[in-house]
Amino acid sequence: MSEENKRFIEALKREELLIDKQLEELKLWERSFQTNICNSFLLVEQSDYSNSRDKSYNFISRLSALYDIIEKRSRREKLTDTTTALMTTAGDISYLKELNQLYAYGHFCMLMPQLHKDVFKVELKANNFYSLRYRSDALEQAEIKDKILSTLAQQITIPFSDLQDLRDYTDLKAARKIFDLTNYDEGMLKVLFNHHKQSFRRVLVLEDAHLKESLGFTNKDYQQFSAGLLAMSEFFLELSRSFKRAAESSNDLDEAEMLMREYLDWSVCTLDIKILDSLRVLTELDQVVFDRLLCYYILDYEKNTNTAVTESKTLPKDGYFPPLILAGDSVIFSPLALRYMYAFNNILFSVKEKQQRVFDQQISCHLEPTLIRQVEQLFSYFGNIQCASNVNYDGGEVDLLVLDTVSEVCLAFQIKATIAAASTRGVSRVQGRSEEGIRQIKRWQQLGLSKQKKIIENAFNTTLNLNKVGDVLLVRSSAGQESVWESGVTIVNYDFLRGLMGKKLTAGNPSLENFDVEVSAYMQELITISEVKTQIQLLSVGHLNIEFPDQEFNDNQLIYFNLKMGRSLEG
Repeated sequence: MSEENKRFIEALKREELLIDKQLEELKLWERSFQTNICNSFLLVEQSDYSNSRDKSYNFISRLSALYDIIEKRSRREKLTDTTTALMTTAGDISYLKELNQLYAYGHFCMLMPQLHKDVFKVELKANNFYSLRYRSDALEQAEIKDKILSTLAQQITIPFSDLQDLRDYTDLKAARKIFDLTNYDEGMLKVLFNHHKQSFRRVLVLEDAHLKESLGFTNKDYQQFSAGLLAMSEFFLELSRSFKRAAESSNDLDEAEMLMREYLDWSVCTLDIKILDSLRVLTELDQVVFDRLLCYYILDYEKNTNTAVTESKTLPKDGYFPPLILAGDSVIFSPLALRYMYAFNNILFSVKEKQQRVFDQQISCHLEPTLIRQVEQLFSYFGNIQCASNVNYDGGEVDLLVLDTVSEVCLAFQIKATIAAASTRGVSRVQGRSEEGIRQIKRWQQLGLSKQKKIIENAFNTTLNLNKVGDVLLVRSSAGQESVWESGVTIVNYDFLRGLMGKKLTAGNPSLENFDVEVSAYMQELITISEVKTQIQLLSVGHLNIEFPDQEFNDNQLIYFNLKMGRSLEG
C-alpha cells in the first residue's frame, strides 16, 4: 500500500471519530423511529420514481448499515399512519440535509472495505479533498468482470406481461378514490402472484430434502412466499403511482392533497398487522410454513412484544436489509425493499449469521454438492460430454471432471458455493474460497498431463488419447478481486456457464476444445451488452470530500441477454 493511501486511511480513521460524534448530535434523532424510517423509505421511492443515477437498490442496501443506528437513536413514539409521520418533517430543509448526511455515512460504510483492501490509489487534491482511482487497469477490469458475474447471479422473475392492464386497474381505483384494499384487489394480487410463481428463475441452492430437514420448508414453499412478496410489491407500487398521477393532474387543491396522501401511504407502507395474514393467504401456505419463511424477512422493532408474529431470525448486515419491520400491531415496509430483498441467498445469509450451528451442521455440507449437480445437468444436454464428480487423487480432489469424448478434451472444475447476501458481492467472503480453489487447481496442474490422464481415464473407465486438460473455477456468484482474476485460471459462475453452453448448443458447437477462449469471448460480449461505464462520483462525509469511480451497468439488458442465450437448456 502506498504512503498516500496509508495517510488517507489514517485521515479517514480520524474523520470516523468526528463523524460518529456528528451522528450523535443530529437533530433528526429528536424525531420518531417511524418518521425517520419512513423518510428513509421515501428517499428509496423518489430515487426509483425519478430513475436517479443513485439507484433505489443502493439506498436499500445502505439501510443495512443504518438501520441499527436509526432504531437505537430515534425517539420511541406511538405509531400513526405514514403520511402523518412524514408530514412532521415536510418543508424542513435541515432535516432533509441531515437525512442525506446519514445516507452518505451509509455509503461511506460500503466504501471503506475497498479502501482497506487497497483497491484505490489516492491523491490529495486539496485540503480534505481526496481523489480515488482504481490502482491499475487490470484491477478495474477485474472489478468489471466480477460485477458481471454477480449481476448474472441475481435472482429474477420475468416482468408482468400485462403491466398496462394492472396500471389501468390502479388508475381506475385512484380515479374513483377507492382508498382501501377490496376483494377486487385480492383478485388482481392473485393474478400477479400466479405470474411470479410461474416465471420464477433461480439456481437451486439446496435440494428439498435438505431444505426441509434444516429449515422446515421446501423450494416450492419458498417460491410461493417470494411470489407473494413480489405481487404485493408490484401492486402497491403501481397503486401508489396511480394516486400520484391523479394528484398531479387534479385542479382541486384539497383533492390533490388527499390523493398525494394516498401516494405516500402506499409507496411507504405502515399497515395493520393483518397485512401479514393477507400475505399468507396470497401465498397459499399454511401458517407454520409461512412463519418459517417470514422470520428471515422481518425485523422486530419492539423485540417480539407481539407474540402473534413469529420471532425474527435475521438482521440488517452486509447489504441485506430485511424488508418488513414489525412495530407493535403494525408492519412498516417499502414495496421496493420487497422487490429487491426476496432472494433465497438472504435466507441462508441470515441462518449463517443467526443460527451458525444449523448452517454449519445441516446446510453448509450440501451447498457444493447441490451446485455440482446443477452443473452436471447443464452438460447433460450434450451427447458428447460425460461428467464425473468428486474425483480423488493422491494429494487432492477435483470437484467435477467434464470430458468431451469426441475431441478428447477434459475440463477440471473446482466449485465454490460461498453464500453472501444477495444484494452485495460480498468480496471478503468469496475471496478466500476462490483463492482456495485456485490453490487446488495449481496442485492439480503440478501433476502434469501424464498423471492427469491416468486419473481421468480411471474416473471414466476408458482409454483416451487426451489432447488437453483445462482448468475452471466455478463460483456461486462473484469470484473476488484482482489476484483471483489475474491467476490465469478460467473463471465462471453457474449463470454465466448456462448462457455460454446454451449459446453453444444453439450454434451446434458441442466441442470443449476451445472452452477457455470461448469463456473469454463471451465475457467480452457480456461487457459490451452491459454498456458498462465508469463514472466519477463525489461523496461528502464529515469534513471530507471524496471522489471515487463507480461502475454502472445496464443490469436488465445484461441479465435478459444471458437468459436468452441459456434458453435452449430449459426443461
